[in-house]
Amino acid sequence: MTIQPSEHCGHQPDPVIGQPTECVLRPGHSGSHADHNGMRWWMRKTEQPTDRPRVDQLTDDQLDQLYQRIDELTALLQDAEGDRDSWARDARQAGAEADQLRIQRHTYRRAWNSAKARARKQHTRAEQAEAAIARVRALHQHQPDADYCDLCSNHGDTTWPCATLRALDGTT
Repeated sequence: MTIQPSEHCGHQPDPVIGQPTECVLRPGHSGSHADHNGMRWWMRKTEQPTDRPRVDQLTDDQLDQLYQRIDELTALLQDAEGDRDSWARDARQAGAEADQLRIQRHTYRRAWNSAKARARKQHTRAEQAEAAIARVRALHQHQPDADYCDLCSNHGDTTWPCATLRALDGTT
């Protein structure tokens, strides 16, 4: 035996297969009439129609109509199953494509990070090379009064610019 509240909303949803139901919450409640499990509903007692013939009273036409309706519903069910299978296939394909995209994204990120690391390394090497060239240039100073390189003149090179600076400048 179900205990019913003295006041309830009484909202009745569209009839579906099964027993009719109505909302048991208080009038003016907020939110939906039922949760996802239908737990805020109770079954309403309904009278069974008395004008419906018993099975042994069905005429051939009525039986044919019933079989025709069964065939229509069976066809609808088969269409729905076909749609479901198609949607499942599409969902699997979309999932596989998403997996491929994730793999590609991971590959591209690894390549990008590797390229950035190589670029940083090359930049550091270039800065180090420029610093080394600057140190060599600092050693090979021009002697303005004698027009020669002070460092190279000890080795017999008395021209300016000296062979080292000409090599650095590419004017040998």
